[in-house]
Amino acid sequence: MAKVIPNFNEAIRYLQRSDMSSMCQVLDILGQVKWRINRDILEIIEYVWSIGGGLGEVPKRFNERQITPEMIKNANFREKLKLLKEHQKNRETHALRCEFLLRLSIATSFKNID
Repeated sequence: MAKVIPNFNEAIRYLQRSDMSSMCQVLDILGQVKWRINRDILEIIEYVWSIGGGLGEVPKRFNERQITPEMIKNANFREKLKLLKEHQKNRETHALRCEFLLRLSIATSFKNID
Protein backbone atom coordinates (compact mmCIF):
# COMPACT_ATOMS: atom_id res chain seq x y z
CA MET A 1 0.00 0.00 0.00
CA ALA A 2 1.42 3.37 -1.01
CA LYS A 3 1.87 6.04 1.62
CA VAL A 4 0.37 9.44 0.75
CA ILE A 5 2.35 12.45 1.93
CA PRO A 6 0.66 15.84 1.63
CA ASN A 7 2.44 18.36 -0.58
CA PHE A 8 2.58 21.43 1.67
CA ASN A 9 4.60 23.45 -0.83
CA GLU A 10 1.74 23.25 -3.31
CA ALA A 11 -0.75 24.35 -0.63
CA ILE A 12 1.47 27.34 0.21
CA ARG A 13 1.61 28.33 -3.46
CA TYR A 14 -2.21 28.22 -3.69
CA LEU A 15 -2.53 30.35 -0.56
CA GLN A 16 -0.11 32.94 -1.90
CA ARG A 17 -2.22 33.29 -5.06
CA SER A 18 -5.59 33.33 -3.31
CA ASP A 19 -7.57 36.31 -2.05
CA MET A 20 -8.39 35.74 1.62
CA SER A 21 -9.78 39.25 2.24
CA SER A 22 -13.45 38.15 2.11
CA MET A 23 -12.70 35.32 4.54
CA CYS A 24 -11.01 37.78 6.92
CA GLN A 25 -13.99 40.15 6.69
CA VAL A 26 -16.38 37.36 7.63
CA LEU A 27 -14.21 36.39 10.60
CA ASP A 28 -14.07 40.04 11.71
CA ILE A 29 -17.87 40.23 11.60
CA LEU A 30 -18.18 37.02 13.64
CA GLY A 31 -15.66 38.35 16.13
CA GLN A 32 -17.83 41.42 16.75
CA VAL A 33 -20.90 39.38 17.72
CA LYS A 34 -21.45 39.69 21.48
CA TRP A 35 -21.80 36.53 23.53
CA ARG A 36 -25.01 35.95 25.42
CA ILE A 37 -25.28 33.23 27.98
CA ASN A 38 -28.65 31.62 28.72
CA ARG A 39 -28.47 31.89 32.49
CA ASP A 40 -31.36 29.45 33.07
CA ILE A 41 -29.66 26.72 31.04
CA LEU A 42 -26.29 27.46 32.66
CA GLU A 43 -27.90 27.12 36.10
CA ILE A 44 -29.32 23.71 35.14
CA ILE A 45 -25.96 22.55 33.77
CA GLU A 46 -24.19 23.70 36.94
CA TYR A 47 -26.76 21.82 39.03
CA VAL A 48 -26.38 18.61 37.00
CA TRP A 49 -22.59 18.87 37.39
CA SER A 50 -22.93 19.45 41.15
CA ILE A 51 -24.97 16.24 41.60
CA GLY A 52 -22.41 14.12 39.74
CA GLY A 53 -23.22 14.67 36.06
CA GLY A 54 -24.10 11.85 33.73
CA LEU A 55 -27.28 13.50 32.41
CA GLY A 56 -27.68 14.86 28.91
CA GLU A 57 -24.35 16.07 27.53
CA VAL A 58 -22.86 16.58 31.00
CA PRO A 59 -20.23 13.88 31.61
CA LYS A 60 -20.04 11.96 34.86
CA ARG A 61 -17.91 13.67 37.48
CA PHE A 62 -16.16 10.47 38.53
CA ASN A 63 -15.40 7.11 36.94
CA GLU A 64 -17.32 4.09 38.20
CA ARG A 65 -14.04 2.52 39.31
CA GLN A 66 -10.36 3.02 38.68
CA ILE A 67 -8.69 0.27 36.64
CA THR A 68 -5.21 -0.50 37.95
CA PRO A 69 -2.41 -2.40 36.20
CA GLU A 70 -2.65 -5.06 38.92
CA MET A 71 -6.31 -5.66 38.08
CA ILE A 72 -5.42 -6.20 34.43
CA LYS A 73 -2.40 -8.36 35.26
CA ASN A 74 -4.39 -10.70 37.53
CA ALA A 75 -7.39 -11.10 35.19
CA ASN A 76 -8.05 -13.92 32.75
CA PHE A 77 -8.29 -13.13 29.03
CA ARG A 78 -12.00 -12.26 28.90
CA GLU A 79 -11.86 -10.19 32.08
CA LYS A 80 -8.75 -8.45 30.77
CA LEU A 81 -10.60 -7.40 27.60
CA LYS A 82 -13.48 -6.03 29.68
CA LEU A 83 -11.09 -4.16 31.96
CA LEU A 84 -9.23 -2.66 29.00
CA LYS A 85 -12.52 -1.49 27.47
CA GLU A 86 -13.55 0.03 30.79
CA HIS A 87 -10.15 1.70 31.10
CA GLN A 88 -10.53 3.19 27.60
CA LYS A 89 -14.03 4.43 28.48
CA ASN A 90 -12.60 6.05 31.64
CA ARG A 91 -9.98 7.84 29.54
CA GLU A 92 -12.59 9.06 27.07
CA THR A 93 -14.81 10.27 29.91
CA HIS A 94 -11.84 12.11 31.40
CA ALA A 95 -11.29 13.91 28.09
CA LEU A 96 -14.98 14.83 27.96
CA ARG A 97 -14.77 16.17 31.51
CA CYS A 98 -11.80 18.35 30.60
CA GLU A 99 -13.59 19.79 27.57
CA PHE A 100 -16.80 20.27 29.55
CA LEU A 101 -15.03 22.09 32.39
CA LEU A 102 -13.29 24.40 29.93
CA ARG A 103 -16.62 25.28 28.29
CA LEU A 104 -18.32 25.66 31.67
CA SER A 105 -15.62 28.03 32.90
CA ILE A 106 -15.95 30.14 29.73
CA ALA A 107 -19.74 30.28 30.07
CA THR A 108 -19.44 31.17 33.75
CA SER A 109 -17.01 33.98 33.00
CA PHE A 110 -19.45 35.43 30.42
CA LYS A 111 -22.47 34.99 32.72
CA ASN A 112 -22.35 38.50 34.18
CA ILE A 113 -21.45 40.32 30.96
CA ASP A 114 -24.37 42.07 29.31
